Amino acid sequence: MKRYRLMIYIASTFLILASCGQGEGHRETVEKPDKKITVLDHVDQDGKIEVKDVQDINGVRAFQFLNENTVIVSQENKQFRSHDFGPKEVYAQNLATYNLKNKSTFVLHPSNEIQHAAKLSPNGKYLFYKVAKGEDTFGYIMNVQTKKTVEIKNVLLYPSSGEWLNNSEVMFITMEGKLSKANVKGKAEPLLHRDDRILDAVKGIGGIYYIGVNNQLFFFITNRRTLKKSEIM
Repeated sequence: MKRYRLMIYIASTFLILASCGQGEGHRETVEKPDKKITVLDHVDQDGKIEVKDVQDINGVRAFQFLNENTVIVSQENKQFRSHDFGPKEVYAQNLATYNLKNKSTFVLHPSNEIQHAAKLSPNGKYLFYKVAKGEDTFGYIMNVQTKKTVEIKNVLLYPSSGEWLNNSEVMFITMEGKLSKANVKGKAEPLLHRDDRILDAVKGIGGIYYIGVNNQLFFFITNRRTLKKSEIM
């Protein structure tokens, strides 16, 4: 397993100071027959960013912030030697939190697994991640507070897919090319019932964009359960 070297440029209040001065701005009043509209136009005078601190964190791959001072990472766990990569000395890769202040690491779910592709729910309560077992990819959802983890049942995930739809549901593409979703209890169900294979999907405003066969782009309006065909630019 490769060792990853990551330099994180952290946009937080104590590491990066952003100085964006604003002037008085321009105020304009527009008279309408039945109303009066006031337009305020503020223009930034200085959009420079001053980097106060850069941390070079060795041996981890970072995914995203858990909070202002904590980053979700994956790292080698030498308590476990992986058995999926032949005779080479390869260790498990486990998800962990890295504290930027005291530089401490806490392993979230110690296991002899290759854990990766972590994505935090919008409310920060759940962590969706994948586990590689040979050529297969399995999905898991962890309660960040309790560390209780459930497996997304009865599906194999496409390795590069997965995105939170809301605070309690994650969508993904299965190895069979079906667009599905799962709740935080691990129960999976189809999100879109179509016979043709789906190659990629991403959440949009009011629906889901996805690419089907022949690279055709579709927009699935989730609240109406309708489908619109778009064109790839």
